[in-house]
Amino acid sequence: IKKKHEAKVVALANRTALLASEHSIYRAKAIRLRTTDDGELDQERPPEFMDLSRVTLEELILPRHVMEQVETNIFTPIRHTALCRQYGIPLKRGVIAEGPYGTGKTLTAYITAKVAVENGWTFIYLDRVSGLRQAMYFAQRYGPAVIFAEDVDRVVSGDRSVSMDDVLNVIDGIDSKGQDIMTVLTSNNIERIHKAMLRPGRIDAVIHFDAPDSEAAQRLMRLYGNGLVDTDEDLTEAGQVLAGNIPAVIREAVERAKLYAIGHTEEGKDMVVTGSDLAASARQMRAH
Repeated sequence: IKKKHEAKVVALANRTALLASEHSIYRAKAIRLRTTDDGELDQERPPEFMDLSRVTLEELILPRHVMEQVETNIFTPIRHTALCRQYGIPLKRGVIAEGPYGTGKTLTAYITAKVAVENGWTFIYLDRVSGLRQAMYFAQRYGPAVIFAEDVDRVVSGDRSVSMDDVLNVIDGIDSKGQDIMTVLTSNNIERIHKAMLRPGRIDAVIHFDAPDSEAAQRLMRLYGNGLVDTDEDLTEAGQVLAGNIPAVIREAVERAKLYAIGHTEEGKDMVVTGSDLAASARQMRAH
């Protein structure tokens, strides 16, 4: 261009960049990012929008001490962003959700996505931790943002390596300083994670996901009962038997209890699942 037009073209470019940032189709949405084996964003598979239409917060039933940690360390900064900024609480956070398979870590990701979108945050579900650096660059354009990636122990276990250092540097490197980006990583085997990953300042919170206790098991039975279990039905015995089992086992116990209920439901009457049905089913599941 001619020199005399330079200022106008620069102003046009800056305005375009601002509009692209403020009105991006990705900002405050929940998306999946795909990466290649070398950690680059997969150009052949563009970001996909996540369907959260059936996701509800009521689905997330955890032992109360676990739920308290999730609420405090993940949901509160998202819901109360302005207050965090007012009191100088960094929105840049690193959280590890760890525990056995099937205890609610992946479900927590979907609930976090729902909470994020409802509060103007961008949610990024990353398919592999090795793509964290590229995901961070992506998130910086659409912050505040949450990056969620599973099985971090696959990359940060054993001796220090180049790939491990890449993840560590992304978590607390110069490129991420001052960014409103929360990183939530999961692990089924936290004992494998290198201690350098877990130091305070790099990881702000480690949340241990226990299997449901008796009280959580009872709440899950009512959820899976889908209205067939009366609110005043005593589920104490079933809860005690099922305590310590993952939600998938509890769901199956409820399905078997429905079969017990069908067996004693009179013709023409609505079926009701009783505490006795659930206790019998729970004992059968324990034998299973």
